[in-house]
Amino acid sequence: MSQGEKGVKNLGGPGDAPAAPVAPPGATGPTGVPPAAMNPAALTAAQAARLLGVAEEAVRDHVAAGLPVGPGETINLVHYAAWLNRRLKERDGD
Repeated sequence: MSQGEKGVKNLGGPGDAPAAPVAPPGATGPTGVPPAAMNPAALTAAQAARLLGVAEEAVRDHVAAGLPVGPGETINLVHYAAWLNRRLKERDGD
């Protein structure tokens, strides 16, 4: 290795995807649940609220207003976003 190459790490070539970060054992996500245990297609109201940074009561109000829920009143994050978008468009008259 020449003097100019010291300390240079091999970052891979074109098309080499970087490795996904690995959570340390015992780590938790923003909901207090291990990241691998969270399913964005089946969140509880508490998980959705904490993930989105809103009050759980706001999520529960959305459920009461017609937000579609799955078994056990689980919330699909993509469906939630689409539902909110549709409500905003209706509110704004688009």
